[in-house]
Amino acid sequence: MVIRGGVPRRILMELFGATTSDIAGWKRLPVVDAFDPRFLVSPAISHLMNFTSIKEEDLYEIDIPLKFIASVGTRIHGLACWFDVLFNGSTVPRWLTTAPGAPTTHWYQLRCVLSQPLYVMPGQEITGQLRMVAHNAQSYTIYLTLSVKMWGPGAEQGGILQTSSGKLDLKEPYYRMSQPQAYSAQDQQPNQLLQTQDIPIQSQDEEVSDLLQQQSQNSGAEV
Repeated sequence: MVIRGGVPRRILMELFGATTSDIAGWKRLPVVDAFDPRFLVSPAISHLMNFTSIKEEDLYEIDIPLKFIASVGTRIHGLACWFDVLFNGSTVPRWLTTAPGAPTTHWYQLRCVLSQPLYVMPGQEITGQLRMVAHNAQSYTIYLTLSVKMWGPGAEQGGILQTSSGKLDLKEPYYRMSQPQAYSAQDQQPNQLLQTQDIPIQSQDEEVSDLLQQQSQNSGAEV
């Protein structure tokens, strides 16, 4: 998931739900495809990487803390990942998004599947970690852990109710993007689609804030 060039890239992640048949062959393979954004069951979080200043050794191990709030009651099967890139040209900076619901790109999206699903209720907090460790095949081993916190009356403060994890090799994904998809972009309203667009020159914080606001509009409201 390393990109060449001196531009920042944001890795965006959302929890997703899926059907039993969907996960039959996914247990140890990251899944590459373009999926229905209605699978998403929480707002996205982001991890900013600035390739104009980052050191090579900082890319050998990448640790990303995770914290989500479930928007619906469902089973959580894993973590969905994608990236946005800012091409910071001399005239007009330009964002490229690979988000679900936006026009599909060469990179599609990535789903990291847990060994066992987690069960959540609306408003329940999910925490965890995504750890990426570089290996000799010029890719990463992904270590994913997600935990569901206790909640409601009488819940232990900070208590953990369920935990699930997964270990996946990013070099050996399951390329599902050639399979027919039930979802098409026409199913979404125009304001739900994220598109690559020209943006005025502004500070990096403002750019990230604007994009996060756009991404929040794209969060899946139903499973």
